[in-house]
Amino acid sequence: MTTKDNSFDRVLFINPFGIGDVLFTTPVVRAVKEKFPKAYIGYVCNRRAKSILEGNPNIDVLYVYEKDEYRAECAKSKLRCLNKFVAFLKSIKKEKFDLTIDLSLGRPYNFFSWFIGIKRRIGFNYKKRGTFLTDKIELEGYSNKHVVEHYLDMLDSLKLPYNNPYLEIALSEKEKAWADDFLKDNAVKADDLIIGITPGGGESWGSNAHYLHWQEEKFAEVADILIKQNNARIILFGSQADKVRCDKVYNSMKHKPIAAYGNTNLRQFCALLSKCRLLLCNDTGPLHMAVAAGIKTACIAGPVDEKVYGPYPFEKTKHRVVASDISCRPCYRKFKMNYCEHVKCLNGVSVEEVYRNVKELL
Repeated sequence: MTTKDNSFDRVLFINPFGIGDVLFTTPVVRAVKEKFPKAYIGYVCNRRAKSILEGNPNIDVLYVYEKDEYRAECAKSKLRCLNKFVAFLKSIKKEKFDLTIDLSLGRPYNFFSWFIGIKRRIGFNYKKRGTFLTDKIELEGYSNKHVVEHYLDMLDSLKLPYNNPYLEIALSEKEKAWADDFLKDNAVKADDLIIGITPGGGESWGSNAHYLHWQEEKFAEVADILIKQNNARIILFGSQADKVRCDKVYNSMKHKPIAAYGNTNLRQFCALLSKCRLLLCNDTGPLHMAVAAGIKTACIAGPVDEKVYGPYPFEKTKHRVVASDISCRPCYRKFKMNYCEHVKCLNGVSVEEVYRNVKELL
């Protein structure tokens, strides 16, 4: 229960979005845990993002809520779907949370927090959807500052300070050892210049993910230059969804990289990232995993504003964003993007410019 000095014993975070968004919440979770070190922290997320939060020392329990799974269940049996959802709510209710920090932007989530009896409910009142919130933070969309800083606004309602708001992934010694063995098996030495490349990402964008992707042939060109000019060892990363794109990069390269795509889960990917000097990527989830892993990044940004969704915290000696300086960029605003045929913001980025930024970081 809530104590008289406005501290909280049991806090529930809700964020159903992608990996990058979930990583953006880790400074808020840490700030709450630092203020209330004895608090029991729960977190509702989607199935894919769950593995990113596993092992986080500030989180005690993870709850998976996957809308597509409930929709599929509902198509088979509405009764089974209802029973499954009720069981999900009961599993949260029994923990008797006294505070919800709701980052979902949606009415259903703040409704079920109210329904199961959580007394204090802080969240964004986006499009007046915060009907069941006790503390409503007005939001038209993420703009003018980074998403992390929008999330940190939640702490103002609790009058909580925060220090050093860095992103966080907790890796086990076993996972780090796995990465060491992977490199050894691929004849990578400890003093080699290891550079990761992820030409895909952006699964949360669905069929529009291609708007985030630089051309495969250009990734291949930069990789070949890095191998020839800098004697780099290139590791090509990607999920099963990225396989076609990664195959194109691999087959376009004159000097073949280490093909890790389709062969690692998210936590293994993060463990290997921690062994890299730098990640070259699109402005997608892997960028933020690399930032959380503590390595340098060079990302090619398209329609999305890097001041809002880019590497955080941004330091030019650690991170570079390469983008075309055209008047229509960024066109992704308030969760919407204008229809675009040319995608000049991405296609206009040259191999030479990307290599120059990578070289300066190295």
